[in-house]
Amino acid sequence: MNGEKSALRAKPVRLDPLDQDYQARLEATDQLLSALIHGAVKYRHMVKCALLALRTGAEPGPVRASLEPWEKTRKEIKRLVRDL
Repeated sequence: MNGEKSALRAKPVRLDPLDQDYQARLEATDQLLSALIHGAVKYRHMVKCALLALRTGAEPGPVRASLEPWEKTRKEIKRLVRDL
């Protein structure tokens, strides 16, 4: 455990340009994954709500209409997965 703490407290070192590029790619991937997870969780919640409404006897038309605004989020999720 002490080794982990000391590694976190280590002084930053200068990275050569190749390592900086690698770090930038990793940070971009991290941001992409974060956006993907965030969008997927939001969309999944809406789908679960729609399923619950259908199971309790709601008309399909209004349920479908309630998911329509989330179509943009669904497309964004697909784009993020492609970019990954």
